[in-house]
Amino acid sequence: MSQRLFLRINNDLEAKYDFFKQRMDARGYLGFTSIQKVYASYRENVILEILFGTTFNKYTRCI
Repeated sequence: MSQRLFLRINNDLEAKYDFFKQRMDARGYLGFTSIQKVYASYRENVILEILFGTTFNKYTRCI
């Protein structure tokens, strides 16, 4: 996947879902960035597709 495509997907998910936005945690520190969250979600989907041949993640399936 090209960087441009990944960043476009990242920006779209961040705009649509609050989960993908970077927020403060309970200690007052910044949490994971949207890029880290999208990459983790993407990687989870790839692994699930390899193991089971299907996608389960509701966020990336909406694209």
